[in-house]
Amino acid sequence: MNGRGPGRPRGTSHAEIRDIALELFLEQGYAATSLVSIAREAGVSRTTLFAYFRTKRDIIWADHDLRAADIDHALDSGPTHPVVELIQRGLLVNAHYGVEEHAALAARMRLTEREDELRAYATLIAQDTSERVLRGVIRRVPEADPAMIGLVSAALSAAASRCLREWASQERPTVPLEEHVAQGVRPLVVALRPLLP
Repeated sequence: MNGRGPGRPRGTSHAEIRDIALELFLEQGYAATSLVSIAREAGVSRTTLFAYFRTKRDIIWADHDLRAADIDHALDSGPTHPVVELIQRGLLVNAHYGVEEHAALAARMRLTEREDELRAYATLIAQDTSERVLRGVIRRVPEADPAMIGLVSAALSAAASRCLREWASQERPTVPLEEHVAQGVRPLVVALRPLLP
């Protein structure tokens, strides 16, 4: 840890604070790590930290709201058919992580596996993403069967989640997560395509 002391040094970013927090969470445990200790270790004031992140969970999932807006945009633009590929497009937005972001995402996954509270919250995040994709697809293709859209979305979400865990467990991935997920779900997309228009 750096122990730089209070006050915001030049160049302290959301990502740097997140990385410091993840390291502290993994070392000390999520519950035992306070926002004050994160601020101290990051070398920022408590006020600055609270301006960036309202809660500890926000540090870990700060990108969720941005990705949610990106999912909406991806579903509201581009072709609507085949519907299975529209669903895939929405899910792939959530997998938009470059190879350089692997360490932080892998740390988040390790932390989530160890902490019941975070595992429960991750489940809520995944559910929110799936429901957002489902609502967006139904909005774009109202003539399609909503129940079938839900089943196909659930299947693709489960496959995408498995691909995420595989990618996060790699020591040094060679492709971005989005590409890994696209390759992993492709056989399922092809198999499910006849179920929807």
